[in-house]
Formats: sequence, C-alpha cells, structure tokens
Amino acid sequence: MTINNEGYLSPDITAWIGKHRADNADWFALAGDLNRIAQSQLGRLRARDDEHQSLVVALCFLRGLSQFQGSIIMAERGMIAEARTLIRGCLETVFLMGAANAEPDIGELLIQDDAHRRDKIAKKILSNHEILTEEDRVLETTLTEYVAKRENSGVKGAALVIRAAAKIAGLEAVYDTYYSALSNDSVHPSLTSLRRHLSSDAESSGFRWGPEVPVSEVGDAVSYACTACIYLIQMAHDRFDTGDLGDRIGEAWEQYKKLINGTRAHSEIS
Repeated sequence: MTINNEGYLSPDITAWIGKHRADNADWFALAGDLNRIAQSQLGRLRARDDEHQSLVVALCFLRGLSQFQGSIIMAERGMIAEARTLIRGCLETVFLMGAANAEPDIGELLIQDDAHRRDKIAKKILSNHEILTEEDRVLETTLTEYVAKRENSGVKGAALVIRAAAKIAGLEAVYDTYYSALSNDSVHPSLTSLRRHLSSDAESSGFRWGPEVPVSEVGDAVSYACTACIYLIQMAHDRFDTGDLGDRIGEAWEQYKKLINGTRAHSEIS
C-alpha cells in the first residue's frame, strides 16, 4: 500500500528512509557512530539498589539511549515533530542523569517527587470522581486509604522540577536553548508547531503532511539527537568508567564540531 493509503505505516516509507539518510549522510553516520559507542557502554553499567546515584545514572542512560534511537527512527522517516519530541524527552533524561551525577541525595529527591505526583493524582481523582458503581466505591476507598497512609508516612512530597535538575547538572544553557525551543516548536500544539503543517505550495490544499520534508529539518533533528547522545555517553563514562573511549569519542566529537560549524555557516549564508 502507498503512503497516500497508509501514511508513515506504508512499506513505501523505506524509500523515504533511504532518501533522508542519503541527503543527510554525514549526520546519520555520526548518529550511527555515537549509537555504537553508547551500546558498547551497556555492559559496563554497575549499580546496587541502595547505591542511588549510580542506579539513577544507569537507569537514565538506558532510557536516554532508547529515546535517542527512537528519535533517529522518526527522523529518517521524515517525522520531524515526533523526532524532536523524543529528543526533548531525551534531554529531560540527560538533565536528571546529570543531576544524579552531581547530587548524592538524588534518590531522596526522586522519592519525594514520586510521592508528590501520586498524591496529586489521587486527590484529583477523589475530588472529581462520581460514585456510580461498586467499582467506583472500591476505587474511592482504595485512594482514600492511600492518601491517609501517605499523610502518616512522614515522607514529604516535593516536585523535582526539570529546570532545577538542569541547574544541578550545570546544564541551564542547554535547557534554555535546545529544550525550551523543542517544547515550543514540536512537543506542544503551539502556533509554531501547528504551522509545520501549513504548505507554502500554491497548488496544494494548503496543508503539509507526510515524509516529504526539507532536508535541513531532518539534519537539524539528527544534530539535536547527537547533542543529547554525547551527553549520555560522557555522563555514563564519568560514573562507570566505561572503558577506553578515547579515540572513538574523540573522533566523534571532532566530527560533531565540524558538522555543527558547517550547519551554522550554511544558516548564515541562507
């Protein structure tokens, strides 16, 4: 079935994957190099349940690597908003990973954050829930008992704000540039993100949808993903000493800087 019939789920998407990868060969090659480096680190992650810093760093690395790989899968298909949404999530993971590296009490902060979120959800349901069936009554009883138990537990609930995590990690500049921009232009249905679906082609219906996107949009998405992956690799290495990455990460870093500088130069010319 064709793209027109099945959209991004069509087998014909493979042709677009090949095109997007060919048009942005250098960025996809770098993403592949970084991915192999990150994959090689997986076997060196070591953490006990009671070693909160290392455990949180390891869990963040696993989550972040999946998000990075997911964003590349989206980008190669021309699903730019979806790719950038995953990249934003990956950066969020990077912020928490960096905070865990820097903050010995990260486990306690996450416990407080989890308690805060669960309390908020339970109380919202109780305040808005209408008792219509026996199942509703059971749910109300369960949540009421949970809230009472939580209040008597002595565990304080406090939200761990992502910007605060970025600050602890020393990554406020990344938050203010990459993360905030991705929130506005992709994650939320803002005016900027909605305009992505407007076409400038006078012969079209006025809407833009599908894998046919500007080459620069694909390259930009992969470049942001590579930025996040570099942080994941370095933070994991700092915490777990994941082998000798010297030549491999050094070469990837030099290629990254070269491509970033080339992208900026192209933007200035354009």
